[in-house]
Amino acid sequence: MDYQKNKEAIELLEKKIAEWSALSLNSAQKDVYDGMINEVKRLKELPAHAPLTVQGFGDGGRYAHTTDGQSIRMLSKTEKVLATIYSGQGEGWDLADFVRSGLGIRTAAEAVISSPATVPLLIGSMILDDVREKARIIQAGALTIPITAPTNICRIDGDPVVYDHGEGISDIAQSLPVLTPVVLNPGTLAALIPISMELAADSKNLDSALRTAISGSFALKLDQLGIVTILADGTIPTSGSGESCASWITTMGAVGSAIAVNQDIPLALISSAEDFTARAVELCSTGGQWLGPPAPLTAMKDLPTAGMTEGIALFGNFSQGVAVVMRQDLLVELVRFGRPETASHLLVCTMRARAIVLQGKSLYIQKTTVS
Repeated sequence: MDYQKNKEAIELLEKKIAEWSALSLNSAQKDVYDGMINEVKRLKELPAHAPLTVQGFGDGGRYAHTTDGQSIRMLSKTEKVLATIYSGQGEGWDLADFVRSGLGIRTAAEAVISSPATVPLLIGSMILDDVREKARIIQAGALTIPITAPTNICRIDGDPVVYDHGEGISDIAQSLPVLTPVVLNPGTLAALIPISMELAADSKNLDSALRTAISGSFALKLDQLGIVTILADGTIPTSGSGESCASWITTMGAVGSAIAVNQDIPLALISSAEDFTARAVELCSTGGQWLGPPAPLTAMKDLPTAGMTEGIALFGNFSQGVAVVMRQDLLVELVRFGRPETASHLLVCTMRARAIVLQGKSLYIQKTTVS
């Protein structure tokens, strides 16, 4: 399907419909007119983007490409939405300025923004970067895929079989990779934050306080939902017998289990705060020295989160195995006196984002207890 031609066909039909709507049509013309309307409806129901393919480039970035030639930059954990999309616009403007401006309180930073209409998007991107910095799955390496409409991709859940062929012998059978469709259309995450009129007018640290609270809560929710999705994925290798998450020795054993199914040394591990702490305080049997991670795991990121259940851990290559899909930037809106009974305004924050599994075989689920 040529998606650019699809768009052009819709525009042409809509132009023709507008022209015919002003005419007196006979019965035959009316049938044609109705047919054009139905065709526009049909074309608009097709996906807004073609299925994505992923490709890396020499600049170190990775891009998703649609079949009609569109490119979507997949952001690594160190890349910023604000810098990538807005090229550093909005410097000098912060969330406190946005709140005060919405309340009619003039701020010095307003002169920095040439187009006031972009301010909510700039503010949302700033906070979204804060969320991405705090989310453990992104710290672990998960890429971010920004999309503007529902988008379809496929992932590989099974590999083709490779045969050792003997000359002249019929010993090669057909085999196909197992491809599973994935629809990218994340749901909404939302938070409502009351701000008293006194707080908005007088607090010097309003920007840092709001950004810290918003980014922390959204990052935790993103982690919680993402971890649930990952743990429910049946393609990810899982402990066949108990491999305690509270000890470096048994964690190294779990890494050995992952290597046995052709995985690499993990780049990151996400576990509960309890298991993280238990590993951190392990002592050598002699000398009272901290045990610490085994030599092969010293470069691995060890990331605790309140979103993980004690006794379960995830490790592997998250940049290959996981992506965070963003349907839109984090949006921030201010409702003046949204809670009039307390003389408070209401800050409404929404974002559409979810983590998805791209390659289950790049991850491993470690379990202390296997039922």
